[in-house]
Amino acid sequence: MTEIVPVPTLDAVVAHRRAGRDDAAWELLAVLHRRGAPTDVEAAVGMADSEDPIEREAAADLLARIGWSARPSGFTSKAVPVLSRLLADVSPAVQAAAIHGLYHQDAAEVLLDHLQLASHEDAEVRHAVASCLPGDEEAGWQTLILLSADEDATVRDWATFSLGAQSDADGPEIRAALTARLSDEDEDTRTEAIYGLAKRQVPEGIEALKAALCEKEPLTILLEVAGLSRVPELIPFLEARLGEFEDDADLNAALEILREAASAD
Repeated sequence: MTEIVPVPTLDAVVAHRRAGRDDAAWELLAVLHRRGAPTDVEAAVGMADSEDPIEREAAADLLARIGWSARPSGFTSKAVPVLSRLLADVSPAVQAAAIHGLYHQDAAEVLLDHLQLASHEDAEVRHAVASCLPGDEEAGWQTLILLSADEDATVRDWATFSLGAQSDADGPEIRAALTARLSDEDEDTRTEAIYGLAKRQVPEGIEALKAALCEKEPLTILLEVAGLSRVPELIPFLEARLGEFEDDADLNAALEILREAASAD
């Protein structure tokens, strides 16, 4: 007998979450996202007014990415106001879901009007702000500077990434904040600080990158930084590693970029 597979619905997502099956809930959400049905949009908009935070969070998660690039007609105009309203929810999980939802809907600039969320007592909310807040405007990068010194390592990591790699803003305050993270106890945060400083051609970042490239097997992100930095003095450091990692595609790619940049000069 052929097994009957239940039709994915938002109610089914909620049922999985109530049972503690979050992975299963996200699998269903992925199906709903791809399906992009207008009826699912309407269900999520309605569920966003539920008294149950589990239902409101599920609604926000669905509204975040439903339809992917082929979104239902009029979807964004319905989703963004709902997600914006959920930023003031009493549940931190719902607030975090709304923040991520606005980011995926290319409406992260809404967060610039809710910067108080960056000082939220819940690290999940601060993490969401750190990973989604636009950092090219002063209000955004000033907030990311604060979050880059957060007590939570994950928040610091994402804030440093958003400030350094994702933002094109520059200046003494940004450089000082990134330099402060070079001594962070969290390795991912340190790496993001190196990335941000090298991208801006800051000497401290270049020196930290050279030291990191000599210490251990080159990490892909460090090799990406080396290529992006386009600093010729890094070529000998990378060439010295070819003896150990001759077939490393990322290492060779970074060297090619640096050599091309050097020859162009």
